[in-house]
Amino acid sequence: MSETVANIERFRRGVDAIMAYNSTVDLPERWHINAVAVTKLVGGRSPSAQEYLASRRAEIEAHHHKYRLLPGHNRGKMMAITECVVVPDPQPAGQ
Repeated sequence: MSETVANIERFRRGVDAIMAYNSTVDLPERWHINAVAVTKLVGGRSPSAQEYLASRRAEIEAHHHKYRLLPGHNRGKMMAITECVVVPDPQPAGQ
């Protein structure tokens, strides 16, 4: 499945926002980056998000290792990811 430029950009901004957020909080507040978390944050379809995440697999795995995040880490959170992680608006071209 080939992704549109808009989907790729949306997923990129979502993943980058989760990584930035995770670097500012303690372990219980951090989010494991997966297709469910990304699509809840920025929208889109899970298969499309999975394809995008696969393109950044090594970087995401290194992030998870650095912050000790496991696949089940997102369960039982008191707040939704959209209440914690802020995704910046896209920057206009040339900025």
